[in-house]
Amino acid sequence: MCYTYKFYSRNRHITEIPDNQLCTVYQCNHVVDVISIQKRSRSISHYKRISKTHYCDVRTGEVFEYQKREKRSQSLKDTFIQLRRLINNNFTGKHSELMLVLTYSSYMDNAEQLYQDFRKFWLRFKYHFPPSEYICIIEPQASGSYHFHVLVKSRDDSLLFVPKVQLDQLWGAWRNICKTNY
Repeated sequence: MCYTYKFYSRNRHITEIPDNQLCTVYQCNHVVDVISIQKRSRSISHYKRISKTHYCDVRTGEVFEYQKREKRSQSLKDTFIQLRRLINNNFTGKHSELMLVLTYSSYMDNAEQLYQDFRKFWLRFKYHFPPSEYICIIEPQASGSYHFHVLVKSRDDSLLFVPKVQLDQLWGAWRNICKTNY
């Protein structure tokens, strides 16, 4: 017996996935990702890896060298997918969560200073709001200057509210070139 499951795709069309089709399902709180594979690759079963750089066609015994390709675009795509799943699994928009943008009022491209500034900010933040954890993304602005996008949540699910004045003090207390946005 073959069952068919119906899902809404990103463009709001109903997509049918037959029961015998290979799928991977990721459930992250209120978001469910279904990744289906149209058809299984049969040709790859004829090859066997023999080293980091070589593989063998088991039907003929021929040995081939792997072609080197730039994998950056695929690895970036995979990183963004993992980040999206991490965010969906840990953040749902509750009263115990905040989204902060920490910027500099002058140009900042010094990576070492960037990480030191955030570490100092986070130590101060944890002092005032101890049961907190975060996900932080560093992003360049159009000018090339870096800024932070920070998702913060209270682990004990208590209300997390930081007045703008206090946030400005936590972020810019050691230097006055920083500014914050909610």
